[in-house]
Amino acid sequence: MSLVRYITDTADFENTLKNQQPNKLLIVCYTASWCGPCKTIMAPLCESVASQIPELTIVKVDVDDCEELAASQDISCMPTLHFYKNGVILNRLEGADKNTFLKLVSELI
Repeated sequence: MSLVRYITDTADFENTLKNQQPNKLLIVCYTASWCGPCKTIMAPLCESVASQIPELTIVKVDVDDCEELAASQDISCMPTLHFYKNGVILNRLEGADKNTFLKLVSELI
């Protein structure tokens, strides 16, 4: 069973932000089914981190399924990750950079 769930639309995204537990890190990973680095690097990394760190929640947004949401968030490359706490975006990472991802998670937890 996956610990990382997919956001289905803009309303789901907004509810996820609104209902996030206080001070818990939320990572939104914008991805696409055709994106090689999304599948080979970020998908397994997100699952691994989600299973090891209970202080965070990771969700994915398929940019092809949620085009309006991706456009509203200025997503121009995959993967792009947004890091939120208390509904506020703290940082953004573009590309499948494992070391930078892990560093940001460590800093923002």
